[in-house]
Amino acid sequence: MLPRLVSESRLWRGLTHPWTRRTVRILRTGALGAGIFGAGYSYGVQSCMDDPEGMGKSILRQVLRTNANGTELLDAGQPESLLVTRIGQDLLVAARKHLSQELDETTDPAEKERLTARLRALQKPSWRFVVIDNDTVNAFVTPFLPGFVFVHRGLLKTFEHSTEQLAFVIGHELSHYVLEHGSADTALRGALSLFQLVVLVAVDPTGILALLAELGVMGHVLSLMVELPSSRQHETEADALGLQLCARSCYDPRVAIKAHERLAAVELGHGGASDIHHLVSTHPATATRIDDLQHQMPAAMALYEGNGCHARKRILLRALRLFDH
Repeated sequence: MLPRLVSESRLWRGLTHPWTRRTVRILRTGALGAGIFGAGYSYGVQSCMDDPEGMGKSILRQVLRTNANGTELLDAGQPESLLVTRIGQDLLVAARKHLSQELDETTDPAEKERLTARLRALQKPSWRFVVIDNDTVNAFVTPFLPGFVFVHRGLLKTFEHSTEQLAFVIGHELSHYVLEHGSADTALRGALSLFQLVVLVAVDPTGILALLAELGVMGHVLSLMVELPSSRQHETEADALGLQLCARSCYDPRVAIKAHERLAAVELGHGGASDIHHLVSTHPATATRIDDLQHQMPAAMALYEGNGCHARKRILLRALRLFDH
């Protein structure tokens, strides 16, 4: 009699309801995923604490393997390396000024804390702007190795006649770090992976979704709907901030448009996709990026003029002429 009463009770029916069991499965899966992530994170932190220099070198080798086929860095004393370092340090100073201004203007405590942490990271003396001895046209930053901006030697060749265009590209990459895009991308990919896992556990009684996941279809759909739009938005934001950093550093912001046109020509010359495919691309269409920059140009030029850049350049040009004589 007692077992029957228990089995017919409201509590028992709730516990044995299919949705209850499904919820338990979701929570259990989420906890498992979080546990795996936490274990990996803890291992990484412990490794950094035990041997920070060795861990840094190991990450650097992995970054070079992944992004440059294992190509080595140019020596820091090479002219190309010295040029990139000089431009990078100019832009780094501008980025600090930008964050300091934002910090002064915000009243939100959480935003103040975030900006303070980001400014503190930019003020560390360990920042390195390095050249990879690789002929591909590329530059990047990675959240796995903060404090590094990587520039391929092929990019230097592309902009060998325009230091200011090169400065915009480096400023664009530094802006990704300032805006914390790498951390956001990593968090988004982790969330999407966990989402796929939870969906498979919760709402896939037929196994169809599992099959799609096995074939990679689900991942492609989520990438198309979530990751790629986010990536394109990040590129637009990095363009905008890169423009400001150039203006603050007295690199003419108007060259940003020419830099995009040059990069688009290089990509097209290597068989790259045309702008019609930008919806399935990590980057916005070149025409869209140029249009956005043109709208932002008046503010950037006001910043450029406000810094007295024209006057400073005239003084420098006059000094160079006197030196030549």
